Amino acid sequence: MLKKIILFLNYSSIDVCIGVLSLMLPLANLLAENPNVSWYIVVPLSVLLVYFVDHFLDLKLNPNKIISHRHQFIQNNLLSISIVSILIIIINTALSILFFNIKILICACILTTVIALYYFLISNYKKLFFKEILAAFIYSSGIILYPLCIEFEFNILHYGLLIFCIALINLIQNSLNEFNMDKKLQSKSLAIITGKKTSTSILLIIYGLLMFQLYFYDLNLQLKISFSILMLLHAFFYFVFLNKYYRVLTDLCFWIPGIIFLFFN
Repeated sequence: MLKKIILFLNYSSIDVCIGVLSLMLPLANLLAENPNVSWYIVVPLSVLLVYFVDHFLDLKLNPNKIISHRHQFIQNNLLSISIVSILIIIINTALSILFFNIKILICACILTTVIALYYFLISNYKKLFFKEILAAFIYSSGIILYPLCIEFEFNILHYGLLIFCIALINLIQNSLNEFNMDKKLQSKSLAIITGKKTSTSILLIIYGLLMFQLYFYDLNLQLKISFSILMLLHAFFYFVFLNKYYRVLTDLCFWIPGIIFLFFN
């Protein structure tokens, strides 16, 4: 039963949505002023919507190919997910009006522009732009952009860099793990464009950068513990215990910062 629930959360991308919320929670300790409550709802739901759009595009570009269990789930539940997508748009619009804040509006416009640019670049310039780097940037900037507008602090920028590094590690390992499948589908992932050796070298450099930030920079205990566990689990599941549930397990790892935040607070 637990396995079915976890797989449902993964195939529907709800686990990613919860992971984003989990990474947002520790920011409360870095800010003097707590962000507007709507931010904690709008950002995770927007991430879920972006994932749905991404899957819709994959299905449109590969109508006769089942890319993964997640895409099969999307294909089998296309109507339900379309309805959920519409509901997300309605909820986010309603919250934006109800808790209107000019800073949130500016952040939303910036992120929408960046996401639109992302889809344009990966659709038209696949060989020039590495989608993993762009996706990690959008993921991290989406979490810290509004807090930066509230209070421009180096600690928040640094937190964004931590998120960028762990997100990039996750995405590069995905591209290496799914190399053969991407090759068959002619998908231009980082591993396909640069090759496995170069991608692995980049991956190890990002691990080194993340370790440097964790152990040679003055971070609070919560963040050190959270991101150390995140990093070690990503390394363990890829280098030691790689299996068919790799993506499910690493996506669940992003819940750790939120769990530790709630435990310590």
